[in-house]
Amino acid sequence: MKNDTPAQVAVRKLQEYVRQDPENWNLRADLFDAALAGGDFETARAQAETALATRPEDAAWRNRRANLLLATRQYPQAQAALEELVAEGHDHPVVRHNLAFALFAQGQLEAACAILAPLLSRSDDDAGSAWVLWLRCQHRLYRLEEAIEAFAAEAPRRRLPPDAFGVASLMAFDEGRLEEARVWSEQALRGRPDQLEALVTRGSFALAEQDAKGALAAFEVALRVNGTDGRTWSGVAFARMLQADLAAADAAFQKAVASMPGHVGTWIGFGWCQFLAKRPQEARASFEEALRLDRNFGESHGALAVALARLGDVQRARGEVEIALRLDPQSLSARYAEAVLNGQADDPAAFLRMARRVLSHVPVGATGSGRTLADIVFKEK
Repeated sequence: MKNDTPAQVAVRKLQEYVRQDPENWNLRADLFDAALAGGDFETARAQAETALATRPEDAAWRNRRANLLLATRQYPQAQAALEELVAEGHDHPVVRHNLAFALFAQGQLEAACAILAPLLSRSDDDAGSAWVLWLRCQHRLYRLEEAIEAFAAEAPRRRLPPDAFGVASLMAFDEGRLEEARVWSEQALRGRPDQLEALVTRGSFALAEQDAKGALAAFEVALRVNGTDGRTWSGVAFARMLQADLAAADAAFQKAVASMPGHVGTWIGFGWCQFLAKRPQEARASFEEALRLDRNFGESHGALAVALARLGDVQRARGEVEIALRLDPQSLSARYAEAVLNGQADDPAAFLRMARRVLSHVPVGATGSGRTLADIVFKEK
């Protein structure tokens, strides 16, 4: 057919060959691989079921079925299938990597790291993919310094893939090692222009430089790679705040917290976006979610106190002010809440001055760049 993609053409041709020679398992394997690569999961599933009905103990076909389970995001089933293969001695590096990925996708990061650790010292291409996934695990476990040091020591000694440099660049950015972050992100993008983490790093640098257009250009490419990445949507949200487009920022924050619900900084940013849009009830809910995630962060208590004070919940607001000042005696958000409670924040000019001071202590996500929410919302003209 005229509109068929090359992948569809290849699958259709292989299907015809299999019809002519149905017992040719190599042909079926080629058809499975082509269908899986092209996203034709039903055709791939049919080949695996046919093969395993005839040869249920065949390790290669069991591994293909596990790959199909991964591709269709059936991670617990994939994990079980891959664990069986490893237990039986079929612990090829690719099988181990895929098992680690199944664990990673389910948030079992420590277990994934344990599976990957023996692969990191290998001298073949399998080590490269293991490094990428290991770095992603370390990033989510917030073991930034240890992982960056390991990567910095290893990268000059071996040829690691662009993905590894991209992940390392974002980790370095978050750790405040900005020169390494810039070098590694550009190296990743030279080898792979659509590398997700490197694009997020590039966008974050642009955001820190108050270049909303440049930030959005990088983040939009990143969203074409992964349209549900919470870190990217958080960057889009702050870029829209930089453009003073609170409605667009709000929409982006909603997507960010949907994909990254455990990130305190994004919830705080979302709350301030809602508060600045004069929606204190919603801001209160966002600040409360930030507190649910970490009750020991003074900024969350102070921000919640501001929203409660604006809503007229005086008793609770004063309680949150006390907690915020106990955790952080310099908390400007708590001081601003006190000003609201005392009726000293009704003057719009005074509000702007206090808001700028408060937000100057709110970091933009986990960037490590030194940029704060005040730099985004109240940029110098």
